[in-house]
Amino acid sequence: TDGLLQWSGLDDVNQLEVKDTQGRQIALYLQPLSNQIDVRSLKPGLYFISIQSQSGRTYTKRFVRQ
Repeated sequence: TDGLLQWSGLDDVNQLEVKDTQGRQIALYLQPLSNQIDVRSLKPGLYFISIQSQSGRTYTKRFVRQ
């Protein structure tokens, strides 16, 4: 992606975390108000996003910032 990172199918997002390939936390969003985040400030590279639902389930995906 080169701008906004969006997700769907999760209405009860409690926490969203972005980490780099070294496992360092880059960003943390508590109870985000929308289903997208702006990643334009990130340097190009590979990142991981973890989305935690209010029920405690965690979904992790990778994405490339171009």
